[in-house]
Amino acid sequence: MSSAVGKSIPSRFHPFVHLSFMHFGKALGFVIVFFMANIARSQGGDSIRLSKPKGFNPIDTLRYYVNKRNGRFLLSLDGKNAYINGVSSPVVGFRFGLSYDKIALYSGFYSSNYFSRTQKDTTSINFGYVATTVEYYLADNWRYDVFVPISIGIGSKTIMKTEVLSGNSRSSSEAFVPIEVGIGGTVRFLRYLGMAGSLGYRWSLYQGSDYSSPFWSLGFTFYTGTLWRDAKEASKKINR
Repeated sequence: MSSAVGKSIPSRFHPFVHLSFMHFGKALGFVIVFFMANIARSQGGDSIRLSKPKGFNPIDTLRYYVNKRNGRFLLSLDGKNAYINGVSSPVVGFRFGLSYDKIALYSGFYSSNYFSRTQKDTTSINFGYVATTVEYYLADNWRYDVFVPISIGIGSKTIMKTEVLSGNSRSSSEAFVPIEVGIGGTVRFLRYLGMAGSLGYRWSLYQGSDYSSPFWSLGFTFYTGTLWRDAKEASKKINR
């Protein structure tokens, strides 16, 4: 899927500063192993004979398309709106991956911020995490697509509490493991431009309901793949 960003980035956005080195290293290692394994399988797919799955069977579909052909590289921004304690907390990120027709595999880096104030103190929470996403396409053509994304992330959050009267601050760090499931789609109304949206739910392991919430996104999507192919065709015609 091409880039789609829901809301503008808040002014306090500091990407991934608060992602601890230990969590980052584990997550990045997982991402690298995950994609190396899938790239290797896709390149060696000619030696594995799998029949095309019938009906809705995501696991067999993933195996079939990953082994059927090499994946197309995808690169995009990724933004969504979620909530913490009922307060809007936009998530912004950057992701990359491979597309195998009905299946797309992504990994990305994400950050989010939350701020609240009471008469006694202020609370600031900063998130940073790495996530891997599998998208299963229910419909996919030139004009529109509909897909089901399933994502799991690992990272950390830093909580800073400051007393209003004394100015004393205390901070703590905790693991942050979000799991997301939703549905999304895009509609192309120009050759290189369209609209994209998604809706789903985020479960946060270990932290309870305060960090679990619905999420949604709505924005423009730019079809950089179409632009790139058109540019190559134009270059070939010029060089003839």
